[in-house]
Amino acid sequence: MPLVYQCPSRANPQPYTTTYRGFAGHGAMFETGRDIGIADITDGTSNTIVVVEAKDAVAWTKPDDLPFDGQANRSLHGAGSSHPGGFNCGMADGSVRFIKISINPTTLRALITRAGGETVGPDSY
Repeated sequence: MPLVYQCPSRANPQPYTTTYRGFAGHGAMFETGRDIGIADITDGTSNTIVVVEAKDAVAWTKPDDLPFDGQANRSLHGAGSSHPGGFNCGMADGSVRFIKISINPTTLRALITRAGGETVGPDSY
């Protein structure tokens, strides 16, 4: 497995597993039956999560997206990591952001959705 798919902070990872996963669900970057392109990211590519560190690992050759439910209350939607205080996200603009574990769930939902119309400042997470 390429080392790029392995978080350096994971203790004793199972071979060939990764915790880097995408969100899948209505409004997220991955949505069953839809081809999503840059033009569909109306919230801005710097405000939209494509890949996130997840609590649970999956086989890197068979990625398993995290289910996203925009109606879930007080949820990190499966995001998490071994890093103290938070987790990393790959944004649609190619940047990587560290998200605090204490992020407001409404703010996280706004970052997951690609076209929700929310405004999220960098000091919000």
